[in-house]
Amino acid sequence: MQKTIMTYVIGLVALIGVSFFCGLLVFRFSRFLTLFLPVSTAIIILFLLFGDHLGLWRLVPRHVIRHLSSIVFVYCIGIFLFSHVCWLLAFCDFNMFSDKSRFPLSQIDWIEVDQRGSVYCLSITYSRLQIFNSEGKFLKGWFVRIPGGVRGACQVSISEDGDIVLGKDGRAHYVYDQFGNRKTPNEEHSRILTAVLSRKTTDIEGNIYELKSPLIRPHIAKLTKNANEFTLTKDPIGLWSHTTPFLFWVFLIFVVLNYFFWRN
Repeated sequence: MQKTIMTYVIGLVALIGVSFFCGLLVFRFSRFLTLFLPVSTAIIILFLLFGDHLGLWRLVPRHVIRHLSSIVFVYCIGIFLFSHVCWLLAFCDFNMFSDKSRFPLSQIDWIEVDQRGSVYCLSITYSRLQIFNSEGKFLKGWFVRIPGGVRGACQVSISEDGDIVLGKDGRAHYVYDQFGNRKTPNEEHSRILTAVLSRKTTDIEGNIYELKSPLIRPHIAKLTKNANEFTLTKDPIGLWSHTTPFLFWVFLIFVVLNYFFWRN
């Protein structure tokens, strides 16, 4: 009995470890998925629609379906686990990602614009701050420590010197410069903290910036004072692999693969 329990525990730990590693690889090399995602999706749709009619499933060995099903399952678990432990990377200052690694907009909790028109985005889920220029081009990003750990407890502001201040209950806890280096907070940093996080902000010229369609098609829209609205920036297709709808789609593929595996 004890050996059985120990076997399950070791298996669970191994699954979590492998899944986290797979999630890390997917996040780090997401730009390489730009071609893989649409091609693989098209092949899977072909099999689902015409697999029985054309006899495609009979041409695929059972062990191939079994291994593919396992890869899909580990992928889903890996993405889910990794998105919930990014705070550990921030807290331990692990440099697993360069400042050029881009994370999805779907989990953005806060948007702000500085005097130069640069757009700052903070994700509580990923403990990640990202900066875009006034044209919407991604510049850089880094992990930050989140006071309170939840969306409602954290406060964020940008100082006149360009420092990013994160705090809680009106007190600055962490301050970062424009290069991601941590600085010592002072009373001035605590004074400028905003009351709440918001996915909508206004620059000094009256232009409005807002995160729209965070679940389906996340993008930051800019509404000018002349009432002209356009998309400032949006996620590249390679980042779709981290969004909730795509994970549900992949999990559905896992279920379908297992159905055909056991049926055949």
